[in-house]
Amino acid sequence: TLEVMAHNNVDVVFAYEQCCGMPLWHNGDVEGAIESAKNNVAALSGHVKNGRTVIATNPTCSQMIRVEYPRLLGTEEAKALAAKTMDPMEFLAALASKGKLNKEFKTGAGAISYHMPCHLRAQNIGYKTRDVLMLLPETTVKVVEECSGHDGTWAMKKENFEQSMKYGSRAFSEMASGNPKVTCSDCPLAAIQIEQANGRRPLSPMQI
Repeated sequence: TLEVMAHNNVDVVFAYEQCCGMPLWHNGDVEGAIESAKNNVAALSGHVKNGRTVIATNPTCSQMIRVEYPRLLGTEEAKALAAKTMDPMEFLAALASKGKLNKEFKTGAGAISYHMPCHLRAQNIGYKTRDVLMLLPETTVKVVEECSGHDGTWAMKKENFEQSMKYGSRAFSEMASGNPKVTCSDCPLAAIQIEQANGRRPLSPMQI
């Protein structure tokens, strides 16, 4: 992501302070999640006030910041941060719409099977990853919108793992269909699930 941003003359400041709080929130520790939200809002608000956009490279993290932080905190600072937070491919799509994306691509990716994560769909930003990948020459994108069964930290628990693989079976099947040369997902957790089923880990769209 840093390499792609640099290639497009985007000035980047590394701003990670701590976990977004999703594992706490998903496992019932609401007070811990609120504390994480407060700490991250405090750490990131200065960047927002300086006119920067916040990029969250995991869809679950961007979902927390954009959707859950305003609900958990209800503060103007949380709402302002939410409004300035984006997914990396959404950010690149915005650059493209302004004619600022470097499109001097030397190679295409061929046929891509793209898994669209649930937590990205929940943010209602549209098919930004597909749209950006389609800018590559000689590239087609099949979008798979089935859940991988990971669901935050749920699939990481021993007692849920087998069931999670059943829930993700439609996604696994569609991702493998046609034996595509390239597969990808914005979500690194979904990518682990797909790899465990199909034997190959999807790339990040930024790698492509």
